Amino acid sequence: MGADTDIIKKYFKKSLAGTKGPVIGWMCTYAPVELMHAAGFMPRRIYGIEDFKKADGYLPINFCPYLKSSLAQLLKEKDILACAAFANSCDGSRRLFDMSREYLARMPAYIIDVPRSVSVASVDFYKKSIKKFFYFLKDTKGGKAGEEDILVSIDLFNRIRKSLGDLKILSVQGRLSFIDYCKVVRCSAVSDPVLFIEELNRLLEALSSNDSRQKDGARLMLVGNFINEDRLFKILSELDINIVDDDLCTTKRYYDNKVVLEKEDVFYSLAKSYLGKPACMRMSDMGAKVRTIKEAASAKDISAIIFASLKFCDNTLYFYPLLKEELDIPILNIELEYNNFSEGQVKTRIEAFLEMIW
Repeated sequence: MGADTDIIKKYFKKSLAGTKGPVIGWMCTYAPVELMHAAGFMPRRIYGIEDFKKADGYLPINFCPYLKSSLAQLLKEKDILACAAFANSCDGSRRLFDMSREYLARMPAYIIDVPRSVSVASVDFYKKSIKKFFYFLKDTKGGKAGEEDILVSIDLFNRIRKSLGDLKILSVQGRLSFIDYCKVVRCSAVSDPVLFIEELNRLLEALSSNDSRQKDGARLMLVGNFINEDRLFKILSELDINIVDDDLCTTKRYYDNKVVLEKEDVFYSLAKSYLGKPACMRMSDMGAKVRTIKEAASAKDISAIIFASLKFCDNTLYFYPLLKEELDIPILNIELEYNNFSEGQVKTRIEAFLEMIW
């Protein structure tokens, strides 16, 4: 679950240890980390903790397991976090915000209102929403952060996103395993960004000198919601397959989002870029999301799709049948309990699926 792995220990010691300033915990990829950083906070994504039994006393049994583990982490780290940022990405996220206000009242928290569509009106709405969020951050932290600070943060995180995209290319080429790629992306969301980009570029330089060991097996795409399971990533790395694309909110939906400055308005630019990133399945135009996946599968010669979803996620439960109906390539649906699934059973299902298609 954590970033305590060999590749992380070797390349990212400084960025993980170098958390300067108050820490803000964030969860949804629609929450602009640039604004958090510009306001003087150290953005750190809440991935949840392995032991979240304590959260069972606050939330129903059929509640999103990721959000349960996130609540457990917030309760555990309430004296470490200076602030928390939520987004109304789903009903569960809204309930988690309510719980934080009730049981973590001393920790400042804000929920960002994110539109469910992409249009001129929704970009304008979201611009106003994130502008209010920035004012909240300034009031909470104190100081005089302004648009110049936001521009500096936009440049920093654009460079991080570009380098993470380069890392994905090296992974597809076989210079880095899929599990290590996922670990580095996860590390990027919990590290000091200034130090992280330096260490990431050193890793990229080292990997570029490695020989390409691209696998000859099936070319697959991994699609899903909040999937943060090293055991699943390890299975996919050890099989004779190549994950040439991934659409998870823990991977590409997090970093495939270059902020382009427009109209000399940093808030408009952030709003348009964040709403234009690879869409979450909570967005209203599910047909557009299906078309995006189909186009990626066709362009990258993908043989099949593995659809991984956490239990009790309404968004993916609605989306999967539509995607399966529209696809002209095989798809395997795997439903996971957060940090609690049978590794052998999942591996057997994937191997059987591969025998059918390859």
